[in-house]
Amino acid sequence: MVRDPETKPQWIYGDPTDTTALKYRESVPEGWTKQGVALEAKYHFLPTTSATFGYAFRDNQRSNAITHETQENEGSAKVQTNFTNSLMGSLGYVHNERTASAPDYSLWNLQINSDCGSSVVPGNTLGCQQIPFYEAARTEDAITSMLSGTIASGASANLFVKFANDQYHNNSATYNYVVNPSVGINQDYSLQIAPSINYHVTKSTNAHIFYTFLRDYRTMRALNNGAGAATTTEPGVGYYNESTTYDIHTAGVGGDWHLTDELKLTADYVVSYGNQAFNQSGSWDNNQGSQTFGGDPNLNAGSWDNVVRLNAAYDYASDTQLFLGYQFDSLSMSDWALTGASVGQVLSGNLPAKYNVSTIMAGMKLKF
Repeated sequence: MVRDPETKPQWIYGDPTDTTALKYRESVPEGWTKQGVALEAKYHFLPTTSATFGYAFRDNQRSNAITHETQENEGSAKVQTNFTNSLMGSLGYVHNERTASAPDYSLWNLQINSDCGSSVVPGNTLGCQQIPFYEAARTEDAITSMLSGTIASGASANLFVKFANDQYHNNSATYNYVVNPSVGINQDYSLQIAPSINYHVTKSTNAHIFYTFLRDYRTMRALNNGAGAATTTEPGVGYYNESTTYDIHTAGVGGDWHLTDELKLTADYVVSYGNQAFNQSGSWDNNQGSQTFGGDPNLNAGSWDNVVRLNAAYDYASDTQLFLGYQFDSLSMSDWALTGASVGQVLSGNLPAKYNVSTIMAGMKLKF
């Protein structure tokens, strides 16, 4: 695959009345060439059990990027078996190593010149040394498992579990005469657990229920861009850490009913609850000296989403189907506001964002 953008770089200016430092950015379109090869072999070593092994190599060449080349070597293995006639399962593992060429920070001179310029002092390297996560060298390990089968007459169940962990290998960063640990995302992982049950109530009626738990975790380190002065004998404060955990719980129930051979009714209700846990440590601002902030508990507020769907499909003729649907979506989430320009802390707002949306859909499908 090749992406060759023809868009010219564009300058984006900030506040023109800021006489201390004009904030501007240059939007530089990234181009790339991606190529890869994959091999896979499957072996049945038992009548009801098979193993699949795979290897993939990917090479990405980028222009207008911090990392100009990345290469991935990925190995995978999966075992699938039928425990009984009504129960089957699988277990898979993937290991991926991504290497990256030496970072080229010259692009930051154009994209964030005023910020980087204020971070550079004689004898010091650039302060802006963060590498995008998809360009950084990293090691990824992922485990996926599935279990499905019949639990009773007319009822079946499924259980899906996946865990993926990424460890990033960024370079150390020199800032205000201090050599700091690597900046950018250091680790992220995700966990998904999803059980579900389907039940044939009657010949013409089906029901289902499901639950999904999803966790996304990310921890990163950023260079401090405070206003405190740094000299060769008195270095400025170096960096701070931030970690965020997102937990999303989703549950749903629904079913469909063939009222007649031509008319099918479907109803679903899905509710989701999302919660964020935020924590930060290290020196947030040079003006704060050695103060640290453990995170604002108001950022840990949760959000709710409720969705109701009602659909009807009618086979008017062998080549014509009519459709009518209604959906109600209600979202309630926490609102954030920046308070205190000198402190720069994000706090909960007084007016949380809420909305209710009703949608009516109608259509006709014709077969020619």
